[in-house]
Amino acid sequence: MRDIAILLNPSAGRGRAGRKIRLLENRLRDYGLNYDILESESPEHLERLSAERSRADEIIVGAGGDGTFNVIVNELMRINRDAIFGMINLGTRGDIAREYGTDTIEKACEAIKERVYRRTDVAALKYDGKGPLYFLGTASLGLEDFIDKRISQLLDRHPFMNKYVGLRFIELVLGIAYSKSALKSGEIPVRVKIEHDTGTFDDKIVLAVVNNTRYFDNGKIPSPEASPYDGKIDCCVVGDVPFFVLLNDYRLFSQANHTNRTEISIIQSSKFKIAAPNGIGIQVDGETLGRYKDISLSVRPQALRVLVHPQYVRG
Repeated sequence: MRDIAILLNPSAGRGRAGRKIRLLENRLRDYGLNYDILESESPEHLERLSAERSRADEIIVGAGGDGTFNVIVNELMRINRDAIFGMINLGTRGDIAREYGTDTIEKACEAIKERVYRRTDVAALKYDGKGPLYFLGTASLGLEDFIDKRISQLLDRHPFMNKYVGLRFIELVLGIAYSKSALKSGEIPVRVKIEHDTGTFDDKIVLAVVNNTRYFDNGKIPSPEASPYDGKIDCCVVGDVPFFVLLNDYRLFSQANHTNRTEISIIQSSKFKIAAPNGIGIQVDGETLGRYKDISLSVRPQALRVLVHPQYVRG
């Protein structure tokens, strides 16, 4: 048995990961890595592979998207927190891997070869008594869940669209259309009460993004000060705003130029308790969970060893 287990999810990125297997294996050989590669057949199979290999291997590498990484992280948190976890981004967005400087196959291979790691915080989510569900990146509440549900419904009706969703222009068009629909329907905004270390936020919101790492929704930066090394999580809240203000806020997210906007609050805390009397949709790193009323988020400081690019210098 080799000392590096690469757990590959071929369905990640709506099947894009499966089409990159040959390229990945070529790069792994180019870097002279001694590895086993195992393809998962379903989320449940990925969980089993993660549990089995986390007991046996020092380095566990996920190859897929953000959802793939978090499946493995949950098994490592449960079984072996001393394993070293690496990421090869084969998904659509790659927001988690971007934080650690391993967002391309080449950068990920360099990180695996050099075996440079950092102790990183892991966020934990509980919802209506379920959990904890661990994650490295972001949990979003409100608008993003609405948009992704509508996109999933679109793909169910028109499967040929799978090859287009993920392209920046298509995502932009769909995001604008479904954002407008969300506000028009009345499903968004949602009334929430957010308790944190220094007070309480109680108001209607369009979106809340809780960040362990900085990046969200293909490189946007809702909480510029978010860090997986500070023992805190950051929550960026967008209040009840008109459609065109919302579009401008999303544009500013991409440049991290939104922090002084009056309709936006950024809160840093060791934990958040969120109450939504009518329920609010939740996503964790792009994976939809459902609609819940009682939500809590916290952080496990320095809980895992995560491979970073050799030139990674984030403090």
